[in-house]
Amino acid sequence: MYVKPYERDLMDVEAYRLHKLLYVYLSPVIVVVGIVGNALSFIVLLQRPLRRVSTYCYLIVLAVADTLVLTVGLLPKWIKQVFNAIRLLLTL
Repeated sequence: MYVKPYERDLMDVEAYRLHKLLYVYLSPVIVVVGIVGNALSFIVLLQRPLRRVSTYCYLIVLAVADTLVLTVGLLPKWIKQVFNAIRLLLTL
């Protein structure tokens, strides 16, 4: 696991190590489940009878916005964390 220089002292704390492990291994699961769930919601909410109700239009926008947050927010941070760890392993 990639540890930044200022994190070395924090790695002695068990709660911080747990946070790092959850971040590395749980983030991709959240991204995949979130994107699949939002895609299914989007498909279901696009049915003709549902599009007429304004509430369902808001839910469609929410599904799109949530997918954007997952792909623009969480995914790049996770990729950066993983590639920093790979780069560190390659330099050893």
